Amino acid sequence: MKTLLGAVSALLCSLLPLHAVNWNEAIDGDLSGNNLAPTPLTLGLGVNLISGTMGKDLPQAPVDRDMFTFMLAPGQYLTSIDFLVFTPTNQSFYAIAPGATINDTDPATHLSNTLINGTGEFLDNLALGAYSGGTGLTDPVGPGTYTIWLQELSSVVTYQTAYTVVPEPGAWLSLLGGAALLLLLRPQRNLQA
Repeated sequence: MKTLLGAVSALLCSLLPLHAVNWNEAIDGDLSGNNLAPTPLTLGLGVNLISGTMGKDLPQAPVDRDMFTFMLAPGQYLTSIDFLVFTPTNQSFYAIAPGATINDTDPATHLSNTLINGTGEFLDNLALGAYSGGTGLTDPVGPGTYTIWLQELSSVVTYQTAYTVVPEPGAWLSLLGGAALLLLLRPQRNLQA
């Protein structure tokens, strides 16, 4: 089923105009470090890129945490959280929670959390179970409001993450099927000269 959903997601993303967000901390500003006021982002259909740095470079320096919140509208699903860049490859904390804030003291309130240690797909890891407590995450992530938290305590990490949002596959497959049927049933013009 996951393979079918991934194939349908890829097909739909290739057919739709992409209205995705590209947030780059170097251009758009630092993501919030406040768990009660994460940066609100609007993820669109397609691949949404979030780029930044987080962590700390000196033992006495404050920790730069990156937190943002986003909403998936009815009929939208998050099907991928893919780290495209993650350097240096430490074991950094990553969490997703329901709602527009995230509890930074009790991981049991998160849907899931994991340790990021390099590039690759991590939604599967989050769906397998939480690293440190959590209520559970289903893959794909359905409509609702969610908050992300990234944190590193021993160095400064540069990252770029791709969040893929797709429409509900059933609705688009019905629409595509109907369009194909209309094309087949339309009257054919006689182009004889």
